[in-house]
Amino acid sequence: PHKAYPNDESGYWLSESFAEYLAGMAMAAVSPDERHVKGWKTMLAEWRGYSKECTNVALDRAYWMGGEQGDKDYWCLVYNRGPLVLHMFHTAVGDQAFFAVMKRILDQANFSLIDLEDVKSAQKAVLRTDMGWFFDEWAHKAGIPEVSLQYKVDTSSGKPLLTGKVEQAANAFIKLP
Repeated sequence: PHKAYPNDESGYWLSESFAEYLAGMAMAAVSPDERHVKGWKTMLAEWRGYSKECTNVALDRAYWMGGEQGDKDYWCLVYNRGPLVLHMFHTAVGDQAFFAVMKRILDQANFSLIDLEDVKSAQKAVLRTDMGWFFDEWAHKAGIPEVSLQYKVDTSSGKPLLTGKVEQAANAFIKLP
């Protein structure tokens, strides 16, 4: 369960968010009846819903949440936003690459300390491309980017043709995969 330990407090989210995300994936694999056991769809919906409540703090700052809302903000970041960030990474790179990155992280850790740089290094080695920007953007910055979607359906040719455009504000603060 703890083959990799966070190097310092800024990495606590790694341990807990990975555990939460992989637990969700395990639930997806066994496909439980969601009427009796919380499954993937419910977990993903909860992560999406709750993560909107903790947009003002970056993941790597979760450990230092204090005040009346500290525990709630920590929980929101580590058990909701963190798994969503991992899900976005997983979706961007695909199953095979995602699990290869996870295996490399755990094999390199071998019951020792890791930090975000180790995750980025494993990702770079496996994918043979540098997506360190992804983790820098999503771990070190707060907020959720706002995007707009414009689309139209053209049926003039007899077959429906969907076209669309997704845009983020010009002064966007988070790069999207």
